[in-house]
Amino acid sequence: MASYMDLQGGHSKVFLWYSDLPTRLPEICRALHQKEFPLATKSLLDWMASYFVQCQNFPPGKFPNKDIVIQLLDLFVFYQPLDGFVPKKLTSLDSLQIIELLCQFFSTGNSAPIMYSVFDALFGCSRDSRCDAHRGRMLSQLASMAVSVKCVPVLNNIAIWLYNQDCSSNSLAMVSSVIQDFCVLVPESLSSLEALILVCPQFACQFMTAAVHLFYQTQGPQLQVPNSIPNNLLEVFSKWLDQDYSLCIASIQSPLPRVPSFRDPMGYMSRYMCTYISALPGLVNCCVVGNLGRPTSKGPNSEIEEKTHVYSRLLFGILQTLLQAQLLKKGQPQHRVPKELIDVLQRLLTAENLKRIVESFKRIVKDCNLLPDSEEVQASLDRFAQVLQVALATGTTHCSRGNVLDICKGLPNNRLLNLILSHSNKLEVSQKASASPQKQGLAVPMQH
Repeated sequence: MASYMDLQGGHSKVFLWYSDLPTRLPEICRALHQKEFPLATKSLLDWMASYFVQCQNFPPGKFPNKDIVIQLLDLFVFYQPLDGFVPKKLTSLDSLQIIELLCQFFSTGNSAPIMYSVFDALFGCSRDSRCDAHRGRMLSQLASMAVSVKCVPVLNNIAIWLYNQDCSSNSLAMVSSVIQDFCVLVPESLSSLEALILVCPQFACQFMTAAVHLFYQTQGPQLQVPNSIPNNLLEVFSKWLDQDYSLCIASIQSPLPRVPSFRDPMGYMSRYMCTYISALPGLVNCCVVGNLGRPTSKGPNSEIEEKTHVYSRLLFGILQTLLQAQLLKKGQPQHRVPKELIDVLQRLLTAENLKRIVESFKRIVKDCNLLPDSEEVQASLDRFAQVLQVALATGTTHCSRGNVLDICKGLPNNRLLNLILSHSNKLEVSQKASASPQKQGLAVPMQH
């Protein structure tokens, strides 16, 4: 038995799992089954770390006896019945113990790549198919606990997982569960979420990207006002951007690894390594349409006015993000960016993004019967105009003059937007000039 794993908690190496592990599976299951809960889980997790150390001797993406390993994980981490073995039925307290054990395990100080391999063996899945319900549920619980107790190793692993999932249904389901826990069920615990910007910025970046994508998907925006992002979560995002203007582009500055998944070996590697989904388009959409159609109040301390201030702070963070991207493009020494990601910086706001934001705006104005010259409509257009202005000036969008005019066709008359459109040709020329060695600054009037 020691040739396969040390079930007594020692440090025996794994030797024969790659050749005849299948023949010893019943014996291993019985030995683990006899252990008191949750020692069987701890023993298996320790063995998994040794397993992935040994896998480093194989080609990338090659995992010997993967099906057998998955069976062991299903039996003694997720406690799912399998082929005659009926594991302990977990109570709510038992599930909490498993989650605590996982936090402890990932905080052991072993090498980060090995720990992520174990994490991926537990929770990895193809972005094109839905994760098993029991694994998805446990991942959501683990994420919420990691946020609450500030477990950085787990948060780092989840950040990589989110990055590789590219806002799939799996990642959106997990993020939705965390939002439900902290913003709806126990809003008093929101301070734990706010602290993430200092605890684990990469997790904050990936979480914000998925959360915004959940409410304002750039490929199919949710246009109805009731589906808007929760206001307390929006407040968290505005505070994050206040503290770090480069948060939205954190994965450009410090790219997370695209790694072969244990459960989907070719899935991650088959996608272009520069795939990057940003929170920026959804945040802009939120600034432009988030406050439309809501009741107004003239009270100086009203809740509505506070929400409006959140949109203003969020807008300032967005504009600063675009300026940070311009600094990266200029290649200043304090900002090193791989050459292959420069194109991403130039497309933080695509023509399609801007078009869908405008479509969202038009739809809500129509559905809510808002007057074109009303204060809220003009304020939304002002915010859109400022984002468009800075994006063009910083070269973070590839919209041509024709694109800009076409996108804005049919929008209500707005002084600032008209001024920008009338200068769009000059903006385009200046944007091209900024890509040359001799860059010239662009002076464009801003509305404050």
